[in-house]
Amino acid sequence: MTYFAEYSAFIVVLAWISQALTVTYNLGVSGYLLVGTISALYLVLSGLIAIPMGHLTDKFGRRALSLTGCLLGCASMLTLLAVGGSGSLTGFLVGVAFSLTFLGLGHGTYTSSTLAYVGDVSESADMGKSYGIIEDAEFASYVFGPGAGGVIAVLVGREQTFVVSAVIFLLAAAIASKSMSGSPQSMGGSVRPDMMAMGGVESSKAVQPETNQGVSWAAYFGVLKDSTVAVTIGTTVAVSLAFTSYLLYVSVYAQDLSSVSLVRDIGAASGTIMATTCILTMIPIGLYEDRSGRRMILLVVGMVLGSLALALVFSNPSVWTFLGSSLIFGTALAMARISQYVILSERSNDSTRAAIMGTNHAFEHAGYGLGALAGGVMTAVLGDAATFRYLAVALLLSALFFFFYASSRKMK
Repeated sequence: MTYFAEYSAFIVVLAWISQALTVTYNLGVSGYLLVGTISALYLVLSGLIAIPMGHLTDKFGRRALSLTGCLLGCASMLTLLAVGGSGSLTGFLVGVAFSLTFLGLGHGTYTSSTLAYVGDVSESADMGKSYGIIEDAEFASYVFGPGAGGVIAVLVGREQTFVVSAVIFLLAAAIASKSMSGSPQSMGGSVRPDMMAMGGVESSKAVQPETNQGVSWAAYFGVLKDSTVAVTIGTTVAVSLAFTSYLLYVSVYAQDLSSVSLVRDIGAASGTIMATTCILTMIPIGLYEDRSGRRMILLVVGMVLGSLALALVFSNPSVWTFLGSSLIFGTALAMARISQYVILSERSNDSTRAAIMGTNHAFEHAGYGLGALAGGVMTAVLGDAATFRYLAVALLLSALFFFFYASSRKMK
């Protein structure tokens, strides 16, 4: 609900800000520059903020910080409504800055708290399924939320869309308040020191916390020094970079084709096909991962398949090429993302999990930004086909590196 509330409003927010700057305040094309800058800064900062907010989630509990994140999201929407009638450009920009700050803080908070909560209440035997479910909800909101927001804006108006999102944030807060329990960290506190072994898959779910003394930046950095955690987060950057490049530039490439219209149409829809495939395969892949117990091999196979899809999509433009690469890449992305979350959850514990998930989220956003930048620059310099061949090679090399590293550690 939090992700849907955020992403259904965000594109509408940008359009609303754009119209205000370019028309109401007569900034012309300079208004678009400001909107682009705002969007880029939001993407980076909302990822980075997940690290300290994740640490606070470890310290003060999942429920408290989930509530905080939902209320910050609601406040951001209400702030936009308040500044909508501002008569001065300065007042409008200050109000928008406060709104997006609230939304960025909320994003980092409810992301780290919900991802950590899933790890808290899941046993190792069903962690893949659990992260498959939560990733389905997050990814579906990320991909389809903007479209839903556009429909809502058409039906009720742009500013009323902010009201709808504010209400959804409040409903999410009510659910968090009522239902987030059963975790040692849901109400604050930490696990016993004897349960804080690095990377221990041993469950600490039954331990009832007494104090917050186990939650510290030192404990967080101790987990972050674990090379498996660092390497897994590195794969997150590689996969996120490839994902953004695929989502943005395959559709652009398809629009430039002058051949059969059906080929252009399927190519233009490749991002949607890829995302839908990812959503449909996440839970089955999570279930398989639980039954097989193989985290590493699924992550490696996912990255290899993603590399194949990147190389395939520009090999010979056709309906089957675009369709096949979209299906392959969507499945590959589901395999990689679930494996990454399960590995990180198992390598952390209840007093560090939210901060580690927040760190992974920050690097995920960094990968998104790098993918958008690198894809655009490389396409301009090298052309479409060469760009995606290089990206395919980069993802393949990342997969091989992780495979040899994990094999040396005897990871399954």
